[in-house]
Amino acid sequence: MANNRDLKVVFPDGNVVSLNNETCSCPNKVDVNIVDLLPGKKYTVFIKNLNNTPVRTFPESYSFVAKDTSKKLSFYYQFIR
Repeated sequence: MANNRDLKVVFPDGNVVSLNNETCSCPNKVDVNIVDLLPGKKYTVFIKNLNNTPVRTFPESYSFVAKDTSKKLSFYYQFIR
């Protein structure tokens, strides 16, 4: 029988960096900590909805084979106007 486990995604305090897009062409950033990974297993992580404001995230997803039990990823986003 397969051992199905939920993937835990943690958004640490202060992880969302919002920049004034009028003075900077830089995208906004959100860091994600993923814990309780099974080493050797392949995972795909994506953000479906960041909040109620329409945004475009990139990359759209990360796929990786876990080497450790935790991983930190950074997604970038821009507001859709």
